[in-house]
Amino acid sequence: MRSGQMIIVVIITSMPFLLGCPRDSGRPKTYPVEGVVTLNGEPVEGATVVFSPVGGGEGETSPQAAQAKTDADGHYELSTFEAGDGAIPGEYAVIVTKYDVKPTPGGPELESEEGQMKAFLEAQQGGDDSAVRNLLPAKYANAQTSGLKFTVKLERNSIDIKLEN
Repeated sequence: MRSGQMIIVVIITSMPFLLGCPRDSGRPKTYPVEGVVTLNGEPVEGATVVFSPVGGGEGETSPQAAQAKTDADGHYELSTFEAGDGAIPGEYAVIVTKYDVKPTPGGPELESEEGQMKAFLEAQQGGDDSAVRNLLPAKYANAQTSGLKFTVKLERNSIDIKLEN
């Protein structure tokens, strides 16, 4: 009987180690950020949205950028460390792009996002400029010219991004 009780005590006391103790990841806290991207009032599907930090985040010395891709309704949810986790609180300059990547002879296949990214990088490194075209106004592709600045707060954030031609 005593050995049975001892086994139960050992199992109960080692349960936190068997199940895994929650650990502080050391990452700054993120807050949900979602919204809709529109161009002239119409939702933009397939756009890449990047929130780039402007200075330090709230209580942070080097916040991370956050990004998202819009769905068919122009809706996005930012991700910083994990899918949909949001952004670190602070001030951000925002860029929005949507690239049309055309196949080039001998270039990468464009069926996957990886192939499209390879084609984009090749074009940026002196390849055929006509193979990659931004479908949105050029000013939104640069944080300095986009005019898009937003604050991520210590709460759930809904930030609609309205682009104009």
